[in-house]
Amino acid sequence: MGSRKLNKFVLGLVPTISRPRAATAASAVPGGFNSVDYAQMDPATLLVTDVLMFIGGGSGGTAGGIKVTTFALLLYAIVAEVRGERSVVIFDRGSGRGCSGRRCRWPSSVRPW
Repeated sequence: MGSRKLNKFVLGLVPTISRPRAATAASAVPGGFNSVDYAQMDPATLLVTDVLMFIGGGSGGTAGGIKVTTFALLLYAIVAEVRGERSVVIFDRGSGRGCSGRRCRWPSSVRPW
């Protein structure tokens, strides 16, 4: 595996030691202003951005998306299904009844079928 060439229009010109700080500053810019050119981003970076926008913000905020808590519940339900468990248990709190197949009560925005 060779080293990937960094995109000079995104963070390629920023020194390696300063890249985490520059990325954090770029992600904290409010109001829809871009500090990097999205037309120059790699497809993998755009995919991660799309996934994060789909998830959205916290349950108390006004951000769009399915919300972080719904996403976490969805991940826990997938793990429980893979393990073959009949209920979802998160921090010693359970779903209260079996959750297998189509009997799960999913929020309408994340129904897997």
